Amino acid sequence: MSETEMATDPLGIERLLRVRWKLADGSPMRDFFIANGVSDPRTMSSIIVRSYWRHVRGQGAGFEEQVRTYRTGTKWMESQELREHRLAILERLAVVVVFLMIGILGGYSLAMSF
Repeated sequence: MSETEMATDPLGIERLLRVRWKLADGSPMRDFFIANGVSDPRTMSSIIVRSYWRHVRGQGAGFEEQVRTYRTGTKWMESQELREHRLAILERLAVVVVFLMIGILGGYSLAMSF
């Protein structure tokens, strides 16, 4: 998965980070970001995921660059290509969820018949 694909948050990691680390409500992590000029919880979680993605691949996190990008108002996920990519992922995910639900419910009804 590329950094651009990861930025679309197909797995919901950013949302999980915002909730678990209380990036919207107040936490030491939120305080850190606010001290560095980032006040939007979505941007905070995006920077965390991008930094980790870069770290795993042996690149520098580029924290200052990401903060600078946020401050100048450049949005990472505004391109039509990324919106289409996100939609395609969501459509595939919806199909998987439907099949899982059919399997779970089918297994449940079979278990009840015994």
